[in-house]
Amino acid sequence: LPSELPIYSIMAIYDHTQVAINGVAAVELQAGESYLFRNAIGSLVEATKPCVMNSSAFLDAPGGCGDGTFDQIPPISSLGSRYFIVRTQGNSISEQTTIVAVEDSTKLTINRYNASGVILTTTNVMLAVAGNFLTISNGDGSTPFSVAEIQSDSKLLVFTGSAQSCEVDISTSFPVSSPCNGSNFVETSSFKAYRGNDLPYFCYILLEDANAKIEFNGADLEGIVSKRRPIGTTNWYMINFNSNQMANPPTISISSSVKLYVAIIQIGGGFS
Repeated sequence: LPSELPIYSIMAIYDHTQVAINGVAAVELQAGESYLFRNAIGSLVEATKPCVMNSSAFLDAPGGCGDGTFDQIPPISSLGSRYFIVRTQGNSISEQTTIVAVEDSTKLTINRYNASGVILTTTNVMLAVAGNFLTISNGDGSTPFSVAEIQSDSKLLVFTGSAQSCEVDISTSFPVSSPCNGSNFVETSSFKAYRGNDLPYFCYILLEDANAKIEFNGADLEGIVSKRRPIGTTNWYMINFNSNQMANPPTISISSSVKLYVAIIQIGGGFS
């Protein structure tokens, strides 16, 4: 229900790990033990030793099919100050992004671009206190593969929703603020249903290069699908495709000489 708090879990990697929530001691965990709890969005969780955390919900809200969803929470040290949020193919309820400040007086600039990469609007927002958050619509709010660019003077934690009809999911967004982020090679298998039949998917790739070749299973990707398109004057580019365009091969291998930010999302066939 909309009034219910999110569900979080933290798992210790080492013995004698002390965990505090919003500055209050909560539990001591041994290696492999986990602690499940509820708390408000923006709560600060601290541990005396490295841990793994998940964010989750057991019921879609304010609408959906009743599915649960979860994803890992990155530590503050892994966060960035610039993100590109792509609007995918779901409904307007699920296609939203929550931005959480980790420092006081965090200034945000949100630039929205249409699917052709033309800038539409610019909005400035202040998150006054660490833990304050803002939820915005993905992209331009309605058009698949439009983009919302989020920039800040401080690190941000960003969670993004996607959907197929009422089948919803959440993912931790990746920052593009560091030249060390991204991958030169990504590989996974195609998506399968319970009985082994193929499921459809789409992919979008972000890169900061106008000309570097992108290969899909060894072939020039732009020789198969449409060319990359610029995101305004950011010097960033996006290219997207779906499983039908690629004839749904059993293995998906994407590579380039430059760093790529790759999102592959299964969508349709009754799953997301």
